[in-house]
Amino acid sequence: MSSSCQSLLAALRDCLLASECVTKQGHKPTECLRDHTDELPEECRMLRKATFDCKRGMICGTDFAETLARNFAMCRWTGQLLLLWIQTRVECKSSRLSLLIGVVTNPMGYKVTVFLAELQLAYPSTNLSYAYESINISTNRQKEPWFLELNPNGRIPVLIDRQRNNFVVFETAAILLYLAQHYDVEKKFWFDVTNEADDYSEMLQWVFFAHGGIGPMQGQAHHFHHAAPTDIPYGKKRYTEETKRLYGVLELRLAQNGGRDWLAGPGRGKISIADINVSPWVRVYKKAFVDIEEFPRVKAWLQRLLDRPGYQAGLNVPVLP
Repeated sequence: MSSSCQSLLAALRDCLLASECVTKQGHKPTECLRDHTDELPEECRMLRKATFDCKRGMICGTDFAETLARNFAMCRWTGQLLLLWIQTRVECKSSRLSLLIGVVTNPMGYKVTVFLAELQLAYPSTNLSYAYESINISTNRQKEPWFLELNPNGRIPVLIDRQRNNFVVFETAAILLYLAQHYDVEKKFWFDVTNEADDYSEMLQWVFFAHGGIGPMQGQAHHFHHAAPTDIPYGKKRYTEETKRLYGVLELRLAQNGGRDWLAGPGRGKISIADINVSPWVRVYKKAFVDIEEFPRVKAWLQRLLDRPGYQAGLNVPVLP
């Protein structure tokens, strides 16, 4: 957590450690925050809220976090803390969306940044801007209480739509569908659920294929090849071979009807969130020890995506510490 919220976090910890939830019931502070919020003293609940909003203020790029943290020393009791929270609470007006992504470049975050970049180019007059904060998953920031308020599963990315009452969306496929529904009004990257019902269903099938297939299987291949604490040949072989099989499914799809350019849509297809959802995984095929030359249609499809200015813009999001 950034230093501008450290004083709030320290006060929250002190409050929890002094609460009956810890001293009498024997729970850990994290358990009190997660499972016994209603039993906590009002001061702890207010500090919990203030810490969460401090983080939100940082994400939004406003001065709320710094103002609250700087003045917290003067607000040691609940009434003053509440007053300060009301006085310093500011709305984020510089951009429409807030995005929490991983500090380590990963396919999950790129799915969203690529789609946002494509939407920005497709709708230049809409000013679809977004602010983002990199989440260092190696330090388990995504498991901190403020993040679990946004996504109880503790995974990145997470989208916060400030134009729609700070509505929160997690899971990459859900984020892509949400952005399409609310910000792709001309349906340039998806299909009308009523007038193009079959194409819409086809798109969803390939979105879910990637979400339940290539994503988790290739992710496991990456783990056993690059992150497992011990060498497990069975794990490497199993998940690399399954990843190859799934690439073969993409190859078959792109060969249908005499050849397709995209996964969903009539004829040769239309670029859609089905392509954007799976391609960031395919882009890093080398990490899974896949030979892309075995899948020539997949290779050509990937290159079509990489040649798009919007796709490249989405890959060039700076990685913040």
